[in-house]
Amino acid sequence: MTDQVTVTDDVTTEIADEVTGAHRSHGPRRSPRPRLSIRSLSSRRGPRAARDRRTPRGAVAGPRRPRLAALLCAAVVALPGCVTVEGATAWVAPLDEAAAAEVLERFEQENNQANADRDLELNARIETGALRDIDQATLKVAAATDPDNSEPAPQLDMGDPQLWIPRLNGYPKWFVAVTDVHGSTTTEHEDAPQGEQGAGEPIGRWMLLFTQAEQDGPWQAAYMAAAGDAVPAVALDQDGLAEEVPADDPALLLAPEEVPGAYTALLQGEASEEQAALFPEGAFTTDMLAEREAQAGGTQYVRQYLDSAAPEHGVYALRTEDGGALVFFATRHQSKLTMAQGRRLDIQDPEIRALLEGEARQQVLTTMDVAQQAVLVPPAAPGPEASDGSDDASGGSPAPPAGQLTFVDRQQATVSALAE
Repeated sequence: MTDQVTVTDDVTTEIADEVTGAHRSHGPRRSPRPRLSIRSLSSRRGPRAARDRRTPRGAVAGPRRPRLAALLCAAVVALPGCVTVEGATAWVAPLDEAAAAEVLERFEQENNQANADRDLELNARIETGALRDIDQATLKVAAATDPDNSEPAPQLDMGDPQLWIPRLNGYPKWFVAVTDVHGSTTTEHEDAPQGEQGAGEPIGRWMLLFTQAEQDGPWQAAYMAAAGDAVPAVALDQDGLAEEVPADDPALLLAPEEVPGAYTALLQGEASEEQAALFPEGAFTTDMLAEREAQAGGTQYVRQYLDSAAPEHGVYALRTEDGGALVFFATRHQSKLTMAQGRRLDIQDPEIRALLEGEARQQVLTTMDVAQQAVLVPPAAPGPEASDGSDDASGGSPAPPAGQLTFVDRQQATVSALAE
């Protein structure tokens, strides 16, 4: 679809998608798919600079829990966990599967309610991080572009969960639920014959990462990634628990805490040759850069980009069976479109206007996108499961090619727009 943005001087000229595409996902266009909350995941699969600060404590594992702490917790089996006066450093017993399944079920119900009511406050209570940034913005867009709710969001059914629950040191607690998602509109569900009100049309297999920031705090969804048929092979111990990967793990090709910075450095053209070689060519790397080059501008306008990590949203990593890691992280992507002297934008695109601050007819348009990514990072030295990246015979996720990361999924959406 051609974006409805024009440039005005003495003559009004329509500018097509390559000019105003800042709010679109970078990479090839994808067919819309039902969103997790409102519209965030329907059309932006893919694509303010964040302050440089340390990854929030607990977002990626720190030191392994002390052996003594484990023995103490094992001895006091009646307690839910071992909590010291310094609760931030205490070992906390992992969530059991029944409790994790309840978190997912409650989220399904409240998320469907937020979808139906376009409820910003409810969405803010059940989500956090990059996922909340995206859904808050897209909820606003939905309300502005479809005020009568004539195209209601599907009611989602999240069944058959596979749970990856890591052993953790302190807070936040977190876990990942891998679930088959089906969706149907409320009308379709209510009008179905009695006994035939099933789960709806299959949407896909999703990985939902939930966090609990503090003891007795709410569980909130922080990341979502589509796994498709190739679910990553996360390693589980004899108790069925996953392993949280240390932020600075030297056993990986790239430590989890370094992944966001290396990726945004690549997009900024600032990556070293060694860093650039860690990322494969494709939709989220070379294709994005090629699209940006094509949109760089000419005599009528110029477009500039600023990519940065979003450490405030946390980096989370689980050990995979090959000794590598499945890493969830967030990034920010600013696009600044500046018109030539004497020319102005006439911003008519309804999605941009729904998020716009400032007057529509201006010379500069700055949009901010948030992206959430899930990538597989191979071990520094290829393990017994490493391969050339071809599909695993068991039907699991393909192992990352030796020496490169693999994108499992990437979601990007515009969260703000400023005209000046």
